[in-house]
Amino acid sequence: MKNLALLFLLALLYGCGSTSSDAQSYWKNLTPFTSDFSTHNLTMSALFASKGAARGDVNLTEASGLAISQINPNGIWSHNDSGNQNRIYLLDKLTGKILATYQIDGTRNVDWEDIEVGPGPKGGVSYVYLSDLGDNKLHRIDYKIYRFPEPQYLPEQQGELIEYTGPVDTLRIAYPSDDPHHNVESLLLDPMYRDLYIVTKFETNSKLFVDPYPQSTSDTNHVQLVGTFPFRMATAGDISADGSEIFIKNYDYIYYWKRSGSERVSQVLAGVPERAPYNPVEPQGEAIAVDSNGYYTTSEFKDSITPVLYFYKRK
Repeated sequence: MKNLALLFLLALLYGCGSTSSDAQSYWKNLTPFTSDFSTHNLTMSALFASKGAARGDVNLTEASGLAISQINPNGIWSHNDSGNQNRIYLLDKLTGKILATYQIDGTRNVDWEDIEVGPGPKGGVSYVYLSDLGDNKLHRIDYKIYRFPEPQYLPEQQGELIEYTGPVDTLRIAYPSDDPHHNVESLLLDPMYRDLYIVTKFETNSKLFVDPYPQSTSDTNHVQLVGTFPFRMATAGDISADGSEIFIKNYDYIYYWKRSGSERVSQVLAGVPERAPYNPVEPQGEAIAVDSNGYYTTSEFKDSITPVLYFYKRK
C-alpha cells in the first residue's frame, strides 16, 4: 500500500508540483546535516537475500554505473569510465550480456562515473542521466551531467553499435567557490521532485550536494551542500523508480534508507540507514541499481577477475 500511495504522490507532483518559489525557499533556508552514525554497527536489512546471485559475466572493463531501463524489459544500462568512448551499454539483467551498444553523439567521456534513469523536463518521457563528474586529480573545471531521452531497443538490433543522434542536454555543474573540486562517482535522481544529488568520494567524509529541479541547460548549475556522511569513498547510488528506497554504496558496504512519505531525499539521508547485503564484496564495486524485485551490483575488471552482475532478490 505504501508504494501505491507513493505512486499516487508522484502522479500528483508531476501534475501540479510544488511552485518554483516554494522550492527556492526550501533550499535557501536549508541547514546542511552532519550524520554521525557508526558505519560498523548498523542493522542489516532483512528485506533482501543475504548473498548476491550471479546473473552472468559483464563484458566491460571499467563498468562504473548501473541503471534500470524504464522502457526496455529486462534492460539495465551501464558504461565505462575515463579513457573510454562515449558509449552506453544495454545489458540483459537476467544474464549480464550486452544487448546493444549506443554511441551518444554530442557527449564526451572525460570521466563518466554513474548513470540514472527517470523523469525529466518533459512529462511521460524516460531520461538517461550520465554523470561526467569524475575527477581523480581534483583539477577539472568542466563538470557535466548529460541528459537525453532513453533509447528504445529493438530485438533486431542485438549486438549492434547504434549511433544515438537525438537531443542531449548538457547540465554544467559548479561547486561552491570555497570548495570547487570534487571527485564524484555517485549520482541520485529523485523521481518525486526531479532533483539531482551527487555524493563525493575522496573526502574524509563523503559530502552530499543537490542540483534542484529545474536544472538549467544554458547557465551553470551551482550545486548546494546539503549534508555530510560519516563514511567515505562513495562509489555508486540509486533511488527506486517509486522513490521509496535509496541506496549509496562504497567499496565495503551498501547503505539503505527507506522513504515513507513526501520528504526530500536530503531529509531522508539525514537519518540513520540500514546496511543492505553486500556478499560477495566485489574487487572494485562501483555500480548499483534497484528495481521492484531487488538490486544489482557489478565491479570494474580488477586483478584478472571478470566482472559479474550480481542480483539481491527482495524477499
